[in-house]
Amino acid sequence: MSRIEEEKRVVEQMIRLYCRKCEGYDELCPSCKELLDYAHSRLERCRYGEHKPTCKKCPVHCY
Repeated sequence: MSRIEEEKRVVEQMIRLYCRKCEGYDELCPSCKELLDYAHSRLERCRYGEHKPTCKKCPVHCY
């Protein structure tokens, strides 16, 4: 699995967990779906591509 795909998977898990635990939805609510789409689009356009550092160590804060 590529670095970008792994980041997408992790951010999706975090958003799904938040939506389920904090907002009480089994499926993503519209605002969480919008956030997930935004995060995925930012990751797709990452200037570092597959050489992307972890978000914590990245000099560019996408989201």
